[in-house]
Amino acid sequence: MIYRGATSSDLVGIERLLRACRLPSDDIADHVQNFVIVEVADEIIGVGGLQVCGREGLIRSIVIAQDYRERGVAEKLYRILEECARSIRIDALYLLTESAEGYFSRLGFTTIERGDVPRSITETQQYQTLCPSSAKVMIRKL
Repeated sequence: MIYRGATSSDLVGIERLLRACRLPSDDIADHVQNFVIVEVADEIIGVGGLQVCGREGLIRSIVIAQDYRERGVAEKLYRILEECARSIRIDALYLLTESAEGYFSRLGFTTIERGDVPRSITETQQYQTLCPSSAKVMIRKL
């Protein structure tokens, strides 16, 4: 498995994986430089992103292809994104999820009320339109 930074040439593969896992992909092209992909035999089997919002970061679309789940791939991908966030002095990571609250709790995230989310995060397209208002908001202070 190869973990590497995404480039614009990876967009089609990233969007295909996100759509297959029913995750939004509408604005990926605007943030592809902040995504990490996981490849096996030149096939994208995992993806995740970090959208920088000032001193906060928004974890985006961590997903692993079905055949590669339960192998620690998602956690390693998340740890790469977290290290990137630390290296650029992000104070807290946020994410929105409808189905992975338990998973992210194990990684140190806690659920917060939507009213407690900073403006830098609420102004993102992910927060405003791509994720439903029913999605849970989680935070992890760094």
